[in-house]
Amino acid sequence: TFGRLEQASLKLVLNNGTATLEKLHADYLGGTLDAHGAATSRPEPSLRLEATVKGLDLARLKPELAGLSAESGRLDGHMRLHSSGKSRRDMAANAQGEGRVDGVDGSVAGIDLAAIDGQLARIDTIGNVLALVQTGLAGGRTPFSRLSGHLSVKDGIARSPDLTLVASGGTVRADLSVNLTRWTTDSSVSLALASLAETPITLRLSGSMDAPRKVVDANALQKALVRGGLGRALGTAAADGTKGGRDTLRNLLRAFGGDR
Repeated sequence: TFGRLEQASLKLVLNNGTATLEKLHADYLGGTLDAHGAATSRPEPSLRLEATVKGLDLARLKPELAGLSAESGRLDGHMRLHSSGKSRRDMAANAQGEGRVDGVDGSVAGIDLAAIDGQLARIDTIGNVLALVQTGLAGGRTPFSRLSGHLSVKDGIARSPDLTLVASGGTVRADLSVNLTRWTTDSSVSLALASLAETPITLRLSGSMDAPRKVVDANALQKALVRGGLGRALGTAAADGTKGGRDTLRNLLRAFGGDR
């Protein structure tokens, strides 16, 4: 659910087949919504809408992506959208628009960036690698200071190429693309840790929005770890005659929630 409008007031004018929303103001998800636009039925149905939200409570909206969900914080946003068509599918295929979102001072559930970053800084034994999997990637919470990104809709494809979440343990960047007609996605989410900022882990999402396929691309991280602490860890495992090094690396990648 997207929530409901409360204490709404609006001014609507009907004239010769066109409904003009001159003003809408309402309380929405702990913040406010202001909008205006128009809908017409001739020569074919069309819609034009411009909306601004301020101070939305992310704990009530609770957006989710790739196993991560926003649990707190405040969000502002602005969107302009227009479309036309004789059916909802046509409306989705013809949608065009642009906008932006900005959030501050919240937290995301499903990952603990600070724990992952701290473990990587001390990764010199197999035990350290296992601790990283268990403490950082098996849930937890990450406070963030800023969430921002641009939005665009073109020919029924909704996209945010630069959605960015800045936290103390690292940065999460997403390039999101959603086909509004087919309700499918072709997106990527990259995690760059503070101690390895130039070696992101990338989760690629494709297919149905309800259950997208997830594939982890951690090649850059693997190379960095082999050059550093993980090289010592794997060497120790080999000297002991165990197979722990390779299995642990595979477990580390699986912990991000995707195939490889």
